[in-house]
Amino acid sequence: MKLASYVAGGKPSFGAVDVIARAELEAISAIPGVGPKIAQSVVEWFRRPQNLRLLERLKAGGVRLEEGRREKAAGPLTGEAWVVTGRLERYSRSQVEERLRALGASVTSSVTTKTTALVVGEDAGAKLDKARKLGTRVVVEAELLRLLGE
Repeated sequence: MKLASYVAGGKPSFGAVDVIARAELEAISAIPGVGPKIAQSVVEWFRRPQNLRLLERLKAGGVRLEEGRREKAAGPLTGEAWVVTGRLERYSRSQVEERLRALGASVTSSVTTKTTALVVGEDAGAKLDKARKLGTRVVVEAELLRLLGE
């Protein structure tokens, strides 16, 4: 199925493993935080007969392979993809990620062309290098605290 078949509210939405299994590379690549290599691996995984048999066995065993209904937080960062890296002074990375999600952002672990902003602390390393190369917005801790209203 083409990408347009999966888009709901401007974002890819699959809802069930069976739908992902039929998705094309373009649709998988459109998922925030999924790059071309991972997308290719996902498509290839679902093309293997032994993996499809595994999914059937899981379903037969009672495993639910579809998404339950849940509301995603809406806020000023809705539709944005953020990454957090390095050592922060005031909060742990997981605390910052939770706060960003509460503002509506999706938080991913790698910087891609789809990344809106990278929050950096000390020893940011390769993620900072990649963000600069891609022209991704870099947010230091002081700017993050202002964004969080602190």
